[in-house]
Amino acid sequence: MTLYSDLRPPKKDFSGNLIRISILEKEIEYAKSQLQPHDTGHIHTAISWLEHRINELKGIKDGS
Repeated sequence: MTLYSDLRPPKKDFSGNLIRISILEKEIEYAKSQLQPHDTGHIHTAISWLEHRINELKGIKDGS
């Protein structure tokens, strides 16, 4: 037996996403403050991934 509530799509956690986005944006700001002219490629990678994650939470599709 299937209940009506089982058929509805899962409810999005908008307030939780806003909190996540805020935290990720602060982490990006901090990561950018740690960039140096050399040997910080891993930080650039992390920033890129965090920006991608923010776009996912906002429902924005990346070009890739």
